[in-house]
Amino acid sequence: MKRKTVQGDLNGLLSNFLIKQRQNTVKPYLDKKRNILDLGCGVFRWNNLLQPATSYTGVDIELDIISFNKKHYPEYSFYQKNLDKEELSLPQNNFDFVIMLAVLEHLEKPVKVLNEVRKTLQDDGIIILTTPHPRGENVLEIGSKVRIFSQDKHQHQPLFNREKIQDIAEQAKLKIVEFQTFLLGFNQKIILSKE
Repeated sequence: MKRKTVQGDLNGLLSNFLIKQRQNTVKPYLDKKRNILDLGCGVFRWNNLLQPATSYTGVDIELDIISFNKKHYPEYSFYQKNLDKEELSLPQNNFDFVIMLAVLEHLEKPVKVLNEVRKTLQDDGIIILTTPHPRGENVLEIGSKVRIFSQDKHQHQPLFNREKIQDIAEQAKLKIVEFQTFLLGFNQKIILSKE
């Protein structure tokens, strides 16, 4: 069955492939986590991957996406927020797992956002984020122009290498627990925890 198109959803030729690859970086952690926060959640795609007792909260900037998610997945919580301009306003020490897939590169204030995320994280919780590597910037730009990748209306900030991500994490009182590249080194997976 073809998924309904939602205003603001990713629409490039390879968008679904990239989403699946990013989800694959998260899958190994899902069965151990029970209270998940997904920032930049997009159209909900975790239904077959979450354990029955999992509590899931999704946050996205796009109101149409949040409305769609609320209608089709009422068992989960969804909120519309502009992370750069609004406070998260979520309970502190609540989440054991925070997902940020292809979000960091869109933030004007990544340290501010990660500071807020850290406050919502349980002491033994982790943040997993993916972000394009700077070596893929030209590929990403050309690919979005020819619609291989989504033409994202939320502009990328300069892409981050490992050193810049480490600097941002340290400013937010977080530490890198794991770092690896995937998709031929054009994407990065970073796992963060509280210092």
